[in-house]
Amino acid sequence: MCPGAGVDRVRHLLRRARHQLCVPALPQFATLDVPYLGTVILDAAGLPLSDSHRERKRLMLLCKGLYQTCSQRDESSSIGA
Repeated sequence: MCPGAGVDRVRHLLRRARHQLCVPALPQFATLDVPYLGTVILDAAGLPLSDSHRERKRLMLLCKGLYQTCSQRDESSSIGA
């Protein structure tokens, strides 16, 4: 491949991405604790979530974004941060 040949391909992909980009809404919590951050990023990117990330997302919704101070602490402590 010639030097710079990939530049046009990158420009084309960026142009397409700008028109097709659909970012899902982020969780609307007053506080979002750090243990949920990776799950939120993967989910927003549209990537499939592993079992542990699906469970963490469930707990995030159950605990309204809180981790350390979640009232369902015994359930949320079964997952590593």
